[in-house]
Amino acid sequence: MRATKKRCLMLSWMLAYVEQVSDSEFTLPVSLKLLQSLTPLQQLERLPAYLRNLRDEGDRDVFERFVRHWLASESSADESSSFSHGNRFWTQRLQQLQRQLADTPLSLTDPYYIKVGLTGWDMARMQLLSRVAFDRGLISNREMWDNQIYAWKYAASTLGSWNDVGFSCLLGYALHADSIPLGKLYRCYQIATESAESPWVATRFK
Repeated sequence: MRATKKRCLMLSWMLAYVEQVSDSEFTLPVSLKLLQSLTPLQQLERLPAYLRNLRDEGDRDVFERFVRHWLASESSADESSSFSHGNRFWTQRLQQLQRQLADTPLSLTDPYYIKVGLTGWDMARMQLLSRVAFDRGLISNREMWDNQIYAWKYAASTLGSWNDVGFSCLLGYALHADSIPLGKLYRCYQIATESAESPWVATRFK
């Protein structure tokens, strides 16, 4: 499927919806707000290096390795295990998220959702933050579009649907953004994947 500019930009729609920003709002205050909520960065100048990290590694690889071990261990609640001690952040976050998801139709133990992982989260962040970086003059227009197209092609080759992208974004937010309640994230996920106001609903993924 051809990676048109419109389709590429659509990848980060749910993130933009959660953050309540539009195409015309990439001002410095909005850029800083996005950096605070979507990255560990404190300075805009470090954003190009962070974008390269998202492209090469991001959160997806370490999360996939960890979650498979975590689910296979049968003892994820055992904080005395060496595995839990060595991965305390992921262990605590996943335990908390698993409890929260009990109120939704989603489950971390479902192989479908395990497969999705954080690929969509990484690629949507790379896309949205590339636009911020370009707006602030930190990368060129060519670099910005190269990131857009790479993010789309990587997501499309790894994930199977807009639902996959949406769940990956929900999962990434849930693991990293304590300030956003899971209930709000789940409503955003439903809007992104079910509502007529979402461009995802009217557009084939691939």
